Amino acid sequence: MKEFGRSCEKFLREIFKFSGRLSRQKYALLNRKLFCIGVLFLTGTFVLDIFLEYNPGYVLLSSALKAIKIMFWLSIWISLMGMAVRRLHDRGSSGWKIVMPIIISIVTDLIIVWIIYYFVLGRLEGTDGANKYGDKPSDDED
Repeated sequence: MKEFGRSCEKFLREIFKFSGRLSRQKYALLNRKLFCIGVLFLTGTFVLDIFLEYNPGYVLLSSALKAIKIMFWLSIWISLMGMAVRRLHDRGSSGWKIVMPIIISIVTDLIIVWIIYYFVLGRLEGTDGANKYGDKPSDDED
């Protein structure tokens, strides 16, 4: 059980980090893990929403569930931004370059702009060797 706890702690430290570089392989792996967590969370909250819809006496639980959903999706969004910043660092670019697609997505109400940008980051190669953001990340990291 301690090993699972250490593994979870390492995962959380990895997805909420904004400094350093992130390889394409690690980026894809972390995205798959976040996707699976999101699907599990969506499934669980969907079941709870159905239960709460047919049992209106649980108003407090319904409000708490809404707050938990907001906190969960906010944490997912922050972790996705952190990973995108680290991919930009791997390319030798500033992490601030992530701001423009976010602003365009918000202003135009087209979240697809952010999604396309995010996935393109996963396909672009990083710089060879060290750059000002650190050494080249190895693909064999856990």
